[in-house]
Amino acid sequence: MIDVDVKALVIFRSVYETGCCGETSRLYRISNSKVTRYLSSLRNYYQDSLFIRKKEGFIPTARAKAIYPKVCEITNLLHQISVNEACVKPKKECTIAVPPTLSVGLPEFMDTELESCSLSTSTHVKHVRPQTCEDMLQGGMCLAVIQDDDTQIQESLQRNKSTLMASPIGTGEFVYIVARDEHPVWFSGLTLADIANYPFVVTAIEGFNDIQDPFEVYCEQNQLPLSSIYKTHSLAGLITRLRSSDAISFLGTHCAADFVGMVHGLKAVKMSAEQYELLHSVLSKPRYSLLSRSDHACNCPEGFVNGIKSFIAAQIAEQS
Repeated sequence: MIDVDVKALVIFRSVYETGCCGETSRLYRISNSKVTRYLSSLRNYYQDSLFIRKKEGFIPTARAKAIYPKVCEITNLLHQISVNEACVKPKKECTIAVPPTLSVGLPEFMDTELESCSLSTSTHVKHVRPQTCEDMLQGGMCLAVIQDDDTQIQESLQRNKSTLMASPIGTGEFVYIVARDEHPVWFSGLTLADIANYPFVVTAIEGFNDIQDPFEVYCEQNQLPLSSIYKTHSLAGLITRLRSSDAISFLGTHCAADFVGMVHGLKAVKMSAEQYELLHSVLSKPRYSLLSRSDHACNCPEGFVNGIKSFIAAQIAEQS
């Protein structure tokens, strides 16, 4: 038992009592993947699945029921001597706001690559919204991935230049075309004119395409008959629309395209460089920066911040 992480016992007890990994993730402010890793360590130790996933939640196995009382004894003792506060509940919290196209890759990257930089910090990823600067000024957020062309944020930066700062990350160099894997568009030349023949879904990114998407502007200026436009603010909403219709969409990060491409029935193909340049011949390409407090009030480790910037830069850059 000496090889078992104490935190794994706390996580096991929480999943046992709530019947839900998601609730445990929210309770301890860690990702679902980290909850799964803690459970995996116990499964390997006991050589038992411990829980069976069913519609009503996680159902404990006989082995899980047998060890639960002892786990409660251990975790109760930990609580009494305040060890669990140091081991499970981090001393600080770092909230990071990102566009929906980065929400599926960044949490996993932080868990696997930046864990050593954030041992004393709990991280929470949320979507960027119009009040991002205000959230940061009030201490409710540490970092945010923003668009350089977001006028509202730029105005706030000017007003609060002694408190807020933005560090450039890079410019988007590509988009992926995403649609049903049996969509008729895959049998075309995948030009902007071909895509305009179908409904288009915009994954809204605050300050970039939330008001008007570059493809919408391109079609207007080139008199292409874009039939209809739908907007969503999440990848879940995008996936639902794509799977149930002939709609097409664009994604500007590798992690989002990889995620959608793994969904059964969907396909993601990178747009040709020529068509991408045409797409942004009317509106600028997305330019990303990292917003933070200039007084470093959030106390995020420098290696942690630099790691996030490097990850995002790689996600928007053309792969060699």
